[in-house]
Amino acid sequence: MQAAVAKLLFKIIMNENPNLTFDLTLNEANAILAALQELPAKVCNPLSQKITQQAKAQLEPMREDEAGEATFA
Repeated sequence: MQAAVAKLLFKIIMNENPNLTFDLTLNEANAILAALQELPAKVCNPLSQKITQQAKAQLEPMREDEAGEATFA
């Protein structure tokens, strides 16, 4: 167990700003975007844009499938 923790800490230290992945519903993502708008634009806009771009990329395949049978991979 300690070896696994040490390995994880080493990875984090070597990459000071690692990417994280969250599993959120569309409503939860929209709530986060709304809350971000309470911050100054120079802080929230880049993050809001990144969240919106990633959400659109995930939602586009679902919209394309609406013409036919909806499938989720």
